[in-house]
Amino acid sequence: MFLGAKNKININQKLNNIFVNYKNRNYNNVNVLNINDMQIYLAGIKYEDLPNYNVPLYLLNIECIDRDSKIVYGDISKDFAHRRVEPSNINKNNNTGSMISSQIAIDPLRQIVAITRGNNSISQQNIKRFLKNLLETNAMSFNLILNRKAMKDIANYDLVTKLDYSIASPSNFENIDEQDEDLINQFKYANNLQSDFVTTTFRTHLSNKDSILEKVSGLLGIHSKKAKVRKLNVSGMKDGKEDSIDLIKNSLYYNGSIHYDDSIEIEDIFNLLIYSFQQNYDFIQKSYLIENNLD
Repeated sequence: MFLGAKNKININQKLNNIFVNYKNRNYNNVNVLNINDMQIYLAGIKYEDLPNYNVPLYLLNIECIDRDSKIVYGDISKDFAHRRVEPSNINKNNNTGSMISSQIAIDPLRQIVAITRGNNSISQQNIKRFLKNLLETNAMSFNLILNRKAMKDIANYDLVTKLDYSIASPSNFENIDEQDEDLINQFKYANNLQSDFVTTTFRTHLSNKDSILEKVSGLLGIHSKKAKVRKLNVSGMKDGKEDSIDLIKNSLYYNGSIHYDDSIEIEDIFNLLIYSFQQNYDFIQKSYLIENNLD
């Protein structure tokens, strides 16, 4: 995911300050996020310098205590209909609850966030809320990163026949590229109409796909700084047949094996995040340039 902060913040410096605080066991200055009966906090942070990739990487272990959630156990010695059993005797009070965790990696120079997926993990929405609170920024969004295959499929079209996208209409325009005057005018008009979205469709017969690829990268990439893209489809002709690519669904992900000894530890998940980042780094490096204000 691309982490888009709507106000300029030095993410690298902020994460480094948090890392130093945790290294010195100074936890008082780190924000804790409370959502209803849940408390989300940073349980640990690790810094990895990847010299071969010319990038710092921060690994965060985020934990959540849900005081409203009930802990349920199962007994495999019983038949399927009676395996659910009462929770064990835990000294439950207003300060205790079930604990879940998520591990993420952040490239602060390119604002890339790698998130692990699991059944017992914190939702992406709450991770976004937590990072917004942790980094003390007023607004933040997660934008999907297109995978290499989606970009290659567009390049392999004989003709691009249609570009169709929909993006949220922001109430202020300070973070939109000033050179994109047409888009700014669209947003202003949508705002006057109290519309939440701007939907644009271009019909064309382009054999040169460079401008389409540039537009697609701009909509989801680090150079756009626009509101969230809700829909992004490219249609074209390949070998005489019509084809369409849903670029929101074709997001960048890594699907691989995790290596561990007796049980999976947080360090094992961190190693998986580092490996998956390294596997995709060449593609990320070409797609997302380092901004001067993040150095």
